[in-house]
Amino acid sequence: MRRLSILILVLAVLLPSVASAKTFTTHFAPTFGMRIGSLQAVFGAKGEWVIVPLNNMMGLEFTTEFSVGEGNEVLNFGFHPKFRYPIDEFTPYAGMGFSIVHVFGLPEQADATDACFDILAGFEWAFSPKISLLGQVEGHIDGGDFVDLETGLVFHL
Repeated sequence: MRRLSILILVLAVLLPSVASAKTFTTHFAPTFGMRIGSLQAVFGAKGEWVIVPLNNMMGLEFTTEFSVGEGNEVLNFGFHPKFRYPIDEFTPYAGMGFSIVHVFGLPEQADATDACFDILAGFEWAFSPKISLLGQVEGHIDGGDFVDLETGLVFHL
C-alpha cells in the first residue's frame, strides 16, 4: 500500500507539470476542508490538466487527501475527469471518477483499503492571472460514504 500511495502522490504532483503547454494547461491546488459525517479536517493537494484545444472545458484531476479528527484517519487518492464551463474569471465545474481509500486504525482483520465512486462539483474564481480561489463539494460513494467541503488556492502553472 505504501508504494502505491507514493506512486499516486508523485503522479498527482509531477504529471501535470510535464504536460505540453500547447495542449494542456496545468493547475496545482493545496486544499483544506471538512469531511461531513464524522467531523474531520481534510488536507490535500490537487493537480489538474486542463485540455486547451477543447476551450478549457475538460480537465483531468488527480487528488491526494488526508483527513484527521473524529473517527479514524482516512487517506485517499483520486482520479476525476471533469467538465468545466469558463465564464470570464468564474469557472463552475462538475465531474466524477474514483478514489482509493485507506482507513487507519481499524482492527487487523478489517479490510481497510477500498475503492469508491466520486461525484464532485465546484468553482474556480480567478482573482489574479495565475491564482484562483477553489470551492468544491465532493461525495465519495462506497468506501466509507462521506462528503467533503473543500476550499483552496489554485496555482496556474
